[in-house]
Amino acid sequence: MRFTILHRMTKKLPLVEAEENELLPLFGRNTRDAIAAGVIRGIIFEVKGYMRDLQEQIPHYKTIITGGNAPFILHGLQKEVQLERHLVLQGLNQILLFNSAK
Repeated sequence: MRFTILHRMTKKLPLVEAEENELLPLFGRNTRDAIAAGVIRGIIFEVKGYMRDLQEQIPHYKTIITGGNAPFILHGLQKEVQLERHLVLQGLNQILLFNSAK
């Protein structure tokens, strides 16, 4: 994951990249780790908040995460979360199959 917006929108923050399975500290001890941990953990906490609110309204729901950066937050979420790397493509394929059956 590349944190380009922080680099582009500020003069002195470096361009930071993180690896998919990298274990980031809770608090960074240097600029690189602070940016990477802050961005990734911030997204994880945001998703957990949505999941907590959904749990109150819909007790039996399923969370599926998708997208190119989904693996970066997967490890920080509950075990009930399912990763579907190609969910959009699967949906498009279902539309194609549905329309070709007509």
